[in-house]
Amino acid sequence: MAEEKSNRSFSEMVTQRLSPETRELWAPMADYFNREGPEAVKTYLDAERERLESNVRSLLDEFKER
Repeated sequence: MAEEKSNRSFSEMVTQRLSPETRELWAPMADYFNREGPEAVKTYLDAERERLESNVRSLLDEFKER
């Protein structure tokens, strides 16, 4: 419980320092961070990276086929 409160305090501090555009990007990470800690954010970011890499590869393959 204390760790969750500490995580929430940290994410609120980060949120206050970000521009509105960047807050949009931080919001999903803050949710994971608040609930499950920093390792959950790493897992989220790794999954996002894989998704984006896959999308780029797919678009490149589609472009090469033309």
